Amino acid sequence: MRWAGWIFPVFWCWASMADVSSAAEGPRYFLGVQMGKFYPRVPEMRWRIHSDTDLKIQGLRFQDRSFQFPLFYHIVVWVSFPGTDKWVGVAFTHAKIYCITQKVVKVRGVHRGVQVNQTVPLSEYIQRLSVSHGLNLVLMQVAAQVLEKRWFRVLVAAGSGPVLAHSESRIADRSYYGYELAGPALTVQLECDLDMRRGWRGLLAVAGTWASLSDVKVAQGKVTMSVYGLQLRFGVGKVF
Repeated sequence: MRWAGWIFPVFWCWASMADVSSAAEGPRYFLGVQMGKFYPRVPEMRWRIHSDTDLKIQGLRFQDRSFQFPLFYHIVVWVSFPGTDKWVGVAFTHAKIYCITQKVVKVRGVHRGVQVNQTVPLSEYIQRLSVSHGLNLVLMQVAAQVLEKRWFRVLVAAGSGPVLAHSESRIADRSYYGYELAGPALTVQLECDLDMRRGWRGLLAVAGTWASLSDVKVAQGKVTMSVYGLQLRFGVGKVF
């Protein structure tokens, strides 16, 4: 995982910004659980089988089905730096993407040793392709409060970490289902926390997402693609 090396320095830099001299106040802890909707976009996918198939496929369309089981959800655990409104923690996002294989796509490259350049339904090559159990993002996050009023506050947060993908596919007469570590992910989010009683908060968030799926196994060969997405989330949290 050569890409993992750049994940951690940003968190050390962030920690150095905290005012440790005010440690007497002590840290606070935050637990949040959210649901919502994920809007995915995949500009291009590369599909390779050994040395005789190497295709670039454009014009793909993916659905999210966020409110169908298994549901889209986001869980976060943060701890504050003492005496500050800066937070660091971990987050887990379970998203899903389903490719609409009836969609007409542009296919270019080599298939079974034959040069192709055509516009056809994806189902002529791949009958099923999804990442539904799921597109799992395991993130280290940093956050900072940028606005506070009497009954609400606004935070910005960023996170990075690995993608744990569970792909499902069917190509010709073969099927494949399996988990694997697929690549890195990045998220940036804006969150509004609404004050409730006894430390409870209502949560509203919008987050931009990039997830890399590199050489993910499918029924025949491997696929590589970048998933760009927008998350709209709502939920509850509590400060301890």
